[in-house]
Amino acid sequence: MCIRRNVTYYQTYFSHLSPDGDVRVVDWQLVRIARPVLDLAYFFGSSLSLDFRREHVDDLLKYYHLALTKCLDKLGHAFDYTFDAFEQEFRACFIYGTDLAMLHSQVQLTDMEAVQKRAMEAMGKKPEGEEEMLKLWATTRKMQREENKANPAMRKRVLQLAREADRYGYFEH
Repeated sequence: MCIRRNVTYYQTYFSHLSPDGDVRVVDWQLVRIARPVLDLAYFFGSSLSLDFRREHVDDLLKYYHLALTKCLDKLGHAFDYTFDAFEQEFRACFIYGTDLAMLHSQVQLTDMEAVQKRAMEAMGKKPEGEEEMLKLWATTRKMQREENKANPAMRKRVLQLAREADRYGYFEH
């Protein structure tokens, strides 16, 4: 088994552990007790492109719902969770994934090492004490926001997420 970040790859000699495929995604970042659609909304919002989501969302939702209900049934926790209820819940929760995706995009698309280096240079010395650490943090955040505004990839990603949120009716209230 090879684990690269959140993706686990099984080699052919482990195929008995993964009979229906050889790649698994494992994510422990936001461990909490919540409805299954929240993880799905976060994954869709933060990890799939707008074009891919639009093209495949219905098939992915159907597959996920089927796999979820089969798994719950096998574990003895079967309940009447229709696809319509699942889909409605997903659409209602997708804003959660959109919000997290915007934060996630900042991490992915910002050269934080360069931002932190510039912030340290602006301070002129290594921070000492709580006040100077807070000043460094505020300077770093300000520089990160400025870089994000000027970053075409970041602007494109945020606009895509906002358009999709609008498509789901989140700005109508």
